[in-house]
Amino acid sequence: MAKEKKLPDWLEGLQANSWQIELLIAGGVVITLYQLPDYFRRYFILTYETVGLTDFVVLFLLSVYLLTRLLLIGFFANLLLRSVWVAYIGIYSSYPQGINDTPRNFKAWYLRQKALQPSIRYKLERLDRACNTTFSLAILLCLISLSVIILMSILFFVIGLIPFYSFLDTAWFKYSAISICILLVMGVFERFSFWLFRNRPRAQNWSFRIFRFFDYITLAFLYKGAWLTLVSNIKAWKIQALVIVYFLAGLLLSINQIGDYLKSNGFFHYDILEQRDFLEVPTAYRANYNDYYNRIPQKKSFSLKGCIERDVIKDRYVWVFVSYWKGMDRGFRRHLSERGVPLDYGAMRELEGETAWDQRLLADSLYKQALADYISVQIDGQPMRNVQWFDTQLEKTTEKGFIAYIDTDSLSAGNHIMEIRLNDYNWRGEAFVNNWMNIPFWKE
Repeated sequence: MAKEKKLPDWLEGLQANSWQIELLIAGGVVITLYQLPDYFRRYFILTYETVGLTDFVVLFLLSVYLLTRLLLIGFFANLLLRSVWVAYIGIYSSYPQGINDTPRNFKAWYLRQKALQPSIRYKLERLDRACNTTFSLAILLCLISLSVIILMSILFFVIGLIPFYSFLDTAWFKYSAISICILLVMGVFERFSFWLFRNRPRAQNWSFRIFRFFDYITLAFLYKGAWLTLVSNIKAWKIQALVIVYFLAGLLLSINQIGDYLKSNGFFHYDILEQRDFLEVPTAYRANYNDYYNRIPQKKSFSLKGCIERDVIKDRYVWVFVSYWKGMDRGFRRHLSERGVPLDYGAMRELEGETAWDQRLLADSLYKQALADYISVQIDGQPMRNVQWFDTQLEKTTEKGFIAYIDTDSLSAGNHIMEIRLNDYNWRGEAFVNNWMNIPFWKE
């Protein structure tokens, strides 16, 4: 009769842990977090059209990406380590004595290897501690990120008070500020000030009050005890370096994913599976699918700046749509004011007209003149005259904006370029032309 294998009590206790549920939850969370950027992308595009591409909008977008990427990295590391831990449990449960040093031919070799290996309990406890730490660190990093977001929001509010572009608006300054905020929240400056003023109790007390104030406004007091537990039980420089690397990985991953659809300073997109060299040549004209309404998937994408009806024009008239962005308000307001367009029904009653309908028709005429002043259309460099714009909303994408119908009867068959320009004004009130869209199309 085979000898029954007796498992140590501590190993039986580990086997009884609810690791199956933990693996299931971690796996589900990893899949969910991996797919979340698709929802963020659609929500962000809707937001920056209606609100404007402000620092706060970009910060909000980067924040939600960063939090999900930090959680994704943490749960993935936890899932990987816990899978290894479960595999070790299976091996050592089957062979609780560990390495068998009795084989006749290689006994000396097995004895040497066994002496070099740590105990089974030590291995499993270290792995279990690593699993717990990766999960806890992911949650803790999200809380640290929240504190950084609060500090950056305060900084962006101050920068927003400056009416002109300065070095404070550059990407390198903002990322440098994020780095400083991370060090501040992690307590690097607090530890340094404690060391610097170690022989000056009064200065040390003042620095303690200042950093205590930062703890309250950044909500760091909610997790500071847990953070200090890690720092005090692990060498401070090790855990701080790990957090910085962890945070940097999440930040770079977030910036890279956002850069896939937001072509703005401070963002990039690098696809490790894309090896073609000439995809980013700075050409003037591109036939993007979302430039043509007939090629936009049903409620799956956006026209963004706008679109035309079709890529191949078969009829005499083709409509062009310009999406209404919040950033247009400064220039559009100037043209509305110059034309004397009433902006509410109370102002409309001051217009000439025997009836309210006459006044409304006059207001509509002034509004279309202001739109024509603001948005101009050129085809192959030739301005299109008497273009009338109307308010509209696209059916597929639900975007709100302006639509005009262009007569193409005089165009020859073949390739043409439609250019949409905005006669805009900068913050100083100086006029300039904003080249909004360049769309190639073909006439039959």
